[in-house]
Amino acid sequence: MKALLSFSLVFLLATVVYADSLNGKTAYVTVKTAAIKSSSGVFAKSVGNLAYGDTVTVTADDGKWAEVKTAGKKPLAGFLPTASLTTKRIVASGAAASTSANEVALAGKGFNADVERAYQTDSKLDFKPIDAMEKTIVSTKTLQSFISDGHLAAGGGK
Repeated sequence: MKALLSFSLVFLLATVVYADSLNGKTAYVTVKTAAIKSSSGVFAKSVGNLAYGDTVTVTADDGKWAEVKTAGKKPLAGFLPTASLTTKRIVASGAAASTSANEVALAGKGFNADVERAYQTDSKLDFKPIDAMEKTIVSTKTLQSFISDGHLAAGGGK
């Protein structure tokens, strides 16, 4: 009985791991901009950028990083965080076709026109600091210095 239970548990775990794998599948970018990296690490050299909804083929997947390739006139190959990918096709329909990738990404997080209007009606709210933060771009070199100077762990990846 123990052997059967153990086998069932191992089989179930293997099925879950396999089901979550993106390996060999078509995937779509779920973030506004995704930098394809030369290796599986935050500080790896960027070899190109993809936009929300762009299509990739996943050639390998370790759970955190997916090795991907694109098709087209200028194909790219490299690594993306698996959190930036989905196997669900991203399609704009109707009026959404004129919507920016940023608006679509925000709507996916629950921020839509109704929520925005509700925030705008509150005259006490000042969005200038938030707008300024959204425009801030931190270079990889600055981020590495911050991590080093603060004696922080750089996290996973190479």
